[in-house]
Amino acid sequence: MQADRYKVHDIEAVIDRLQVVEDRKERLSTSLQTALKMGNGLVLVAKNDDHEAFPYSKHLMDAETGLSYEEPSPNAFSFNSPYGMCPTCTGLGYVNKVDMEKVIPDDTKSINEQGIVPFGEVRDNWMFQQIRAVAKKYKFSFTTPVKAISKEALDVLLHGSKEEQFKMQVNGNNYEFAFEGLVNLLDRWYNDTSSEKIRQWAEEFMTVDTCNTCQGARLKTESLHFKIAEKILQNFLIWIWGH
Repeated sequence: MQADRYKVHDIEAVIDRLQVVEDRKERLSTSLQTALKMGNGLVLVAKNDDHEAFPYSKHLMDAETGLSYEEPSPNAFSFNSPYGMCPTCTGLGYVNKVDMEKVIPDDTKSINEQGIVPFGEVRDNWMFQQIRAVAKKYKFSFTTPVKAISKEALDVLLHGSKEEQFKMQVNGNNYEFAFEGLVNLLDRWYNDTSSEKIRQWAEEFMTVDTCNTCQGARLKTESLHFKIAEKILQNFLIWIWGH
């Protein structure tokens, strides 16, 4: 048998076939040990009647998805530790999220009237040249009330164009670009800027919201999967301390 070196293969070997009865315990044990050794701790058990295979693992991993876990340690259940904290909210349990009511407080206003507040006053700069290109393609103008801009066009303005490309001409040069989107821009300026002034400005258009990744539990996903009496260990330890 030859395997393609450039592809990932699942190679399964049949270790034993037997009926599970009382007097075959020793054989079953031996076969399972052999299978676990050959499979690096992973074994499949198939039913004879329908050939459905059930994966089992001796490691801290989900045999079906392949998601693995480190050996548990106190740091893994502390939201103050990089080993345990949720990577999205860095252990806070909440995130600053762009608030559409602050971005567009009055949708009867146009872009010229600062209907999309963070864009600010219309100027002859790179940002508004891009917005003009988007407006040209989706057939709206800077005098169009925000509520009259099509849902598709407004989604591009707020959330970006992803794969879609726009064309514009600046100083006689032609450019193609994918529009980043205002929400992505505000997130980037808030999270990545080294300027406290810019961060504070971006924060004006945000609101505090529960972290979607950890649902406010403050721990990373792998840590949340460890439970005692159906309680995640962080809450369990707090409960112990409180009692």
